[in-house]
Amino acid sequence: SSDREVNNYENYCARLNDLENPWRLTRNNEHDYVQSISPDRTKILSTREKHGKRDEKSEILVSDGNTENIILEGSVNSNSVQAWSPDGKRIVYTSNKNGSLGIYTAAPDGKNEKRLTNGRAAVWSPYSTKDGIAFVDNGVIYTLNPGTGKATRLTGEGEYILPTWVGKNLIAVSKVLPYTAGCLFLIDTMTGKETQLTYPS
Repeated sequence: SSDREVNNYENYCARLNDLENPWRLTRNNEHDYVQSISPDRTKILSTREKHGKRDEKSEILVSDGNTENIILEGSVNSNSVQAWSPDGKRIVYTSNKNGSLGIYTAAPDGKNEKRLTNGRAAVWSPYSTKDGIAFVDNGVIYTLNPGTGKATRLTGEGEYILPTWVGKNLIAVSKVLPYTAGCLFLIDTMTGKETQLTYPS
């Protein structure tokens, strides 16, 4: 996503060997932000913020560069953080559509939506469909089985944010420490062991 051509953010795509010449995927007067690319590299999940005089809306969309499918509409900042399942058959996203932040899954066309649990910042592991959703709830990291809805707590009390899968059983997270902006930790999802990777300067 970039505002390189206009005063609002649009989505672009580029080849790794030709990053200076991206092509534009969206053209509108709203802000578009790419969230995740499908496993087969043919579609993107993105968030669109629609800014109006009386109301502000945000949308979650699936797009192949030619057509767009709006999955969910809501208030600005309510629909955020989306990811694909490893097989591309489901997506996971965070929304407060029912008044509280929750983790949802749905088909890429928006059908068969299911609320799994409370939480935010859900990311789906590229390695596992079964237990591959990691998310944050009140500063604690959990993993989640999307089939059963069962959540497993990985960390104690803390200010953990932004989980990212970096291996089959490894999650990288930022943790806010006293008097620092935060440090990077690696969490083993099998043992719960935390390894601190960066330290305050």
